[in-house]
Amino acid sequence: MCAYHNTGYPPNYSEAPYYPSFQPQSQQYIPTAPQSGVSTGLSFVQNQFIPDLAARYGSAMFDEGANFVQKNVDQYVNRLRLKYYFSVNNSYVAKKIGVILFPFAHTKWAINYDPAGPVPPSDDINAPDLYIPLMATITYVLLCGVIFGFQGRFSPEYLGILSSEAFGWLLLEVLLSLFAIYILNIQNNISYLDIVAYCGYKFVSYLCFI
Repeated sequence: MCAYHNTGYPPNYSEAPYYPSFQPQSQQYIPTAPQSGVSTGLSFVQNQFIPDLAARYGSAMFDEGANFVQKNVDQYVNRLRLKYYFSVNNSYVAKKIGVILFPFAHTKWAINYDPAGPVPPSDDINAPDLYIPLMATITYVLLCGVIFGFQGRFSPEYLGILSSEAFGWLLLEVLLSLFAIYILNIQNNISYLDIVAYCGYKFVSYLCFI
């Protein structure tokens, strides 16, 4: 039987190619929730990293400054002599503040000596020290900063200005005292650190009037 009869189509007939129909399906957009946890975590990491970096930077600067002071202070100040002025205890500090605030109640002003030299402040209330002037100066600056804060006028620059003014006036008083001793040709064994101590005691009185 011929091919015509087998297929049912006439000769030279070719079927049209079949193309499947494509119907695009609508896609529904589902918005994704913001990754709040990730952003919060990043903020937390940043907030933790910045203070740690500042602390490490400040510690490095403090170490460098301490090394600089340690290398250069011996050129101008005897370290053992400087240690003498910080040889204090709680009993001395309390009694010394009482003498500064109520000097009229104190009668004996002579400094005690032993064969090695002046008795340290911890054993002699009349001996000058640098601990009280230093702490009083720092407390004065911080207390002024607190007062400025209550008045709404606080600024970190104020602390630097107050510190510079306090130590500047102290330096001026020491220089004027040394100049007066030189001009008047006063013979004594007082050192410039003694003058620094005596001039620095005024900050204790300042704290009572703020």
